Amino acid sequence: MFLEQDNHPYVVVLDGDYEILESTRSPHHRIVWLHRHSFENYLLEEDPIDKFRHYRAPLEDSLDRLPSSFKEIAADTEQKFKELLILDVAHQRAKTGRRVFPKAPDELFAGPKTIDFNNSEIKKLCNKAAQGIDEQSIENARTLVQDFLKEHRFIDLLPGHFAFGIIRRWINYTANVKQRILEPDIRVFLSTEVWHSVNTRDHNSLKRRLRRAVREAEKIRQAQSSTGS
Repeated sequence: MFLEQDNHPYVVVLDGDYEILESTRSPHHRIVWLHRHSFENYLLEEDPIDKFRHYRAPLEDSLDRLPSSFKEIAADTEQKFKELLILDVAHQRAKTGRRVFPKAPDELFAGPKTIDFNNSEIKKLCNKAAQGIDEQSIENARTLVQDFLKEHRFIDLLPGHFAFGIIRRWINYTANVKQRILEPDIRVFLSTEVWHSVNTRDHNSLKRRLRRAVREAEKIRQAQSSTGS
């Protein structure tokens, strides 16, 4: 491994992907393995998102009329996409090479200006994903997912880019098109707010491991600088 062979003063952050469904251990203490699917999943917390809505309210008055709540959106997402996620897990564990989720969720909404999901399109994806994978693999994946959900949220396991796309769309749902809030604006605000204010087990573990890895990398860099390496 390059971190050990050349003692590079780097910190590597790896997405958890579906590896988090089973017991995994980082191969190196300066490799930070996420405990959620991707880094986007760490941003999907109710209080920071609600704070972002109020922060933008002076510019986007319509944000005050956002339908439902984050918890309701997350629950609806689980109901609509749980089976598709189980099939995706089954394919990845079987190494079929098929990714069943699209890159973004936009095509799975009922229209361009709604947050209602298109049930028929989701069913089509599920039917297609069920092909080329045996039933036992699907049931094994289902068991892993159910065990994960005993202690975690579904949205923590949903592919990060896809999950973030759903929440981004929800935030923008009632905003004026000309004043649509851009994805980088949402990411920057939530990243800062989550780091400072969210204290879940996953977030605290990530902060602790990152700080430790960065401190060690800095010590290596300083040692190399002093010896001219």
